[in-house]
Amino acid sequence: MGLKEFWRKWYKEEQRRDRKLIRALQSLGIYEQNDFESIRDEVDKIVKQSEIARTIRANPEIAESYTKRDQGIKSSAVIEQWYDHGTSQDDINKAIERVARRANKSSRKERLARKFITHCISRGYYGYLLLRKWLGCPLEHIVLRPWYADYLPHVAELINPGGEVTLLEGTYKITDPVNLVSNISFRGVGAATVLELNAAFYTADKAVVEGLNVSNCIVRDMSFDVSGYDSVAAIRYKATTGPQENVAVSRCRIIGTNTEKYPNVAIAVNLGGSEEISNIFVDHCIIDGGNYGIYIGTGDDTQLEKTINAHVESNIIKTYITNPIALYYGTKHAYVIGNNILGGGHGGIALSYATFTSVVGNSVRNITTSDEGGIEIEDKHGNSPSHHNLVVGNTVTSCNWGIYIRKEGTAAQGGNDNVIVGNTVQGCSIGIYIETADNNDNLIVANNARDNTTPITDNGTGTLVANNKT
Repeated sequence: MGLKEFWRKWYKEEQRRDRKLIRALQSLGIYEQNDFESIRDEVDKIVKQSEIARTIRANPEIAESYTKRDQGIKSSAVIEQWYDHGTSQDDINKAIERVARRANKSSRKERLARKFITHCISRGYYGYLLLRKWLGCPLEHIVLRPWYADYLPHVAELINPGGEVTLLEGTYKITDPVNLVSNISFRGVGAATVLELNAAFYTADKAVVEGLNVSNCIVRDMSFDVSGYDSVAAIRYKATTGPQENVAVSRCRIIGTNTEKYPNVAIAVNLGGSEEISNIFVDHCIIDGGNYGIYIGTGDDTQLEKTINAHVESNIIKTYITNPIALYYGTKHAYVIGNNILGGGHGGIALSYATFTSVVGNSVRNITTSDEGGIEIEDKHGNSPSHHNLVVGNTVTSCNWGIYIRKEGTAAQGGNDNVIVGNTVQGCSIGIYIETADNNDNLIVANNARDNTTPITDNGTGTLVANNKT
């Protein structure tokens, strides 16, 4: 496979997604731009609310300059920690349910506008450009590269739940999950808002914050202390009764146990799920300790391609047992961008299996376990080959293997038609490694693989290796 063939297949997939977006908009009665005019004002209002929210997050001191209505908040509650730490998950859950009752009420026009924005988000960059064009916004920063990501934070801001529950500064002792409801922003006031487990929580079946069958939810600006407790996750979204969309985790800090597996997963999306979750955002989180860091996928070989359009951006992660970032079980159309991986037990960024995913501009270091390394592409979790993924402009240092493609599961091939281009790999036993002949038609182009014991080892079939520095 050459670059021309790779881009032909990538473009074909992009066209398929374009057609899917067109069908979705037609289902809303929008066949051309004139049909959009009936909801333009509502869409424009949501976009302006997102701009206000973004401004407030960058400058919290100006929040009082805007009303709740300006911010698109229909209902809100503020929870304060009692002097004796008596505030529990029961108090929090009651507040969430109370706020959600009003936040979930909306007009038909508002629902159409939200669906329109959701469909645009699902299409990624093309949907973003379409939205801006129809709103009459200038299309600045236009480039053709599909991994271009300057727009990603702005897309996430368009998820406006409508309800907001705020935990003020304090340590909240949790013995049972905090249960999210659709259309809720669950937020703290920064690192000083701490959800802390105690012994009563000790079970592998619970998450501290559980988003079961919810859409339009954000968890942000708080800390989780899960040291030494076997919770399945600090934060988990899961879909079991129907497709869900628009879920986010932003600016959270998760503290685990440095030498053990707790928590099993810091942030889990659809682990244990059986229905699709789309439009997933995890950004600017700090994770230290535990088994997995960010885990996206069902965990079930019979439930594949249930996590679509995931954005994992600007997180700092160190784990001790397995993967800091895991895209498993057919995760599709994901963007893993600008993350800093400080260490882990298995591959720092694992695609197993994932398709049409972009891994761009990440830093991965100190993955020293035998047969593991910085960025891995394989078939194991879901037993299908990872294919048509881009690994571009990453820096991998001091790992066992740097970037590697292998067959680890029962699929006929491990990783096919992947592009590894413009990466810097240093201080590894093998810089870029294609392990066996059942990894087909991959491209290794224009990488800097100097200062490794072995710069590049290619045992694959039909690999194009060109213009690398070795």
